[in-house]
Amino acid sequence: MASVDAIRFYHRGGAASGTVMSIHIQSYESRVPEGVFVEPVYKRVYAFRGFDQMLLMMDDMMDILSAPKAALERRSFSGKSYRFFEDLRQDMPEKDGREFITNLPGGKVSFSVSFYYREHGSMQGEVTAKGSNGMVNIRFRSALELIRLLYEHLDAEIGK
Repeated sequence: MASVDAIRFYHRGGAASGTVMSIHIQSYESRVPEGVFVEPVYKRVYAFRGFDQMLLMMDDMMDILSAPKAALERRSFSGKSYRFFEDLRQDMPEKDGREFITNLPGGKVSFSVSFYYREHGSMQGEVTAKGSNGMVNIRFRSALELIRLLYEHLDAEIGK
C-alpha cells in the first residue's frame, strides 16, 4: 500500500510547466474509487466518486488556472462551454490541502499526476504511484489511458 507521505513531489515548476495533482484513494468498494485530490495553486482538497468525476473536476480546475492550456474549444449541446462545476473557486473548502492530505483516515493508495498538455480533446502527462515494487512513473497519452493505469494499479494493490 502507498501512502501520501511516499509521494515524492507535491507541485513543481509552476503553471508554465503544467499542473501536478495529488490523488488519495480512500475507498475502492465494487471497483468504484472514492477519495480526494489536491489542486496545486490554492492547495484545496476536493472529494470525488469515480475517476470520471475526478477528471472532469481537474479539467475545470486546469481551465481556471490555464495550466496547461487546453488546445481545443469544447463542443457543447447547449452552445456554451459546460463545466462540471460552475465555479470551482466557490466550492473550495476552507481547509488547506497540504495539512489535510497527510492526515487522511483509511487511505488506501496515493498517486501524483502531472498534466503536461491538454491536446486533441484529452490530457497528456505522467502518473506516479508507489506500490509493492517501489515508485513507478508512467507517461500517459490520453485521459482514457490514465484511467486504465489508475485502475490497473488499484486492482494490483487493493484487489478487485
